[in-house]
Amino acid sequence: MKNALRALAPALALAAVVGCGKAPTEPPRAVAPPVPAPAAPPPAAPSTAATAPAPPVHVTVEESQPQDRPAAPKSVAARPRTPKARVTQPVQVRRVSPQYPDVAKRMRLEGVVTLKARVKSDGSVDQVKVVNGVHPLLDGAAERAVQQWRYDPATVDGRPVPAGVRVTVGFKL
Repeated sequence: MKNALRALAPALALAAVVGCGKAPTEPPRAVAPPVPAPAAPPPAAPSTAATAPAPPVHVTVEESQPQDRPAAPKSVAARPRTPKARVTQPVQVRRVSPQYPDVAKRMRLEGVVTLKARVKSDGSVDQVKVVNGVHPLLDGAAERAVQQWRYDPATVDGRPVPAGVRVTVGFKL
């Protein structure tokens, strides 16, 4: 019995250190004495193969892809580096002032109309929409004026491209 306890002592000390989550530099905690096990058959001959540490486990997470096309590689190192594109914003070159509607003048309507528009690659304006209006009379006058504006178009690496702009048109008596 004493020999069995002596043989188990190093394992119990290690289990106490590992089980409490402390670093192995701390002394082991006191552990309750083990319950004697029933008589076991004599140990088998020692194995000739040494116990090797388990190989590291690599986990790969893949996003689901549609079945009709293969999954793209996830490695950043495999992708070629693309230089950043040179981008310029549209620059206004012609501004047409809105006509102040006579009815709006008589009603003493004033305010600022905010619109969004698309500047095409040729510099003309289309798809003008009111974002924040004052009154339908002033909103319509602002839309008609902005549709006549001209821009130097936005560019990406020197090529003209369509771009969105947000503009304000003020009406003050």
